[in-house]
Amino acid sequence: MRLGRLLAAVLLLFTATDVLASCLTLSWIAPGDDGDIGQAGQYEVRYATFPFDEETWSDATIAKNPPRPAPAGTREYFTVSGLKSETLYYFAAKTCDEAHNWSTISNVVARWSPVDECYHTVGNANCDPDDLATISDIAAIVGYLFLGEPLCCPLEANVNGDPEGAITISDIAVLVDHLFLTQVPLKYCP
Repeated sequence: MRLGRLLAAVLLLFTATDVLASCLTLSWIAPGDDGDIGQAGQYEVRYATFPFDEETWSDATIAKNPPRPAPAGTREYFTVSGLKSETLYYFAAKTCDEAHNWSTISNVVARWSPVDECYHTVGNANCDPDDLATISDIAAIVGYLFLGEPLCCPLEANVNGDPEGAITISDIAVLVDHLFLTQVPLKYCP
């Protein structure tokens, strides 16, 4: 079992790139669970607004729903959402095998989160510069709810005015009603 040794070499390719406001996409090459053969058991990705290392790993925030490891050598992608706009974040990962042997920490990548591109118009869930609620906003909410895709402006996707800001299938129903049936005004609840 050489997971730790291999992971240190493989995750040197760990990078982060801009995607949407409040989101960054991480990328790395999947390690195997035995050298460069097989498939790791799981990933744990963490992030913080301060540099962290093996000793301070537990102080960083755990990113929710990382991908299941692909076979060794596969390029992996994972979008971390819910980040504050224009903030410097640090990201790192660990992986384990089926016996729960954890690797050491990967390299730590520092990256600024993108500028907030929200237009602050309820219903414009996909952050179009036209600032209108359209069928593509329905697709953005469906992608968020059912495919795990990030939303660039969650407040704008809260079209039913839920005071908790929760985005649910009810928001899709309200947006469909607004666009195609009654044109009921959309509620905004910051």
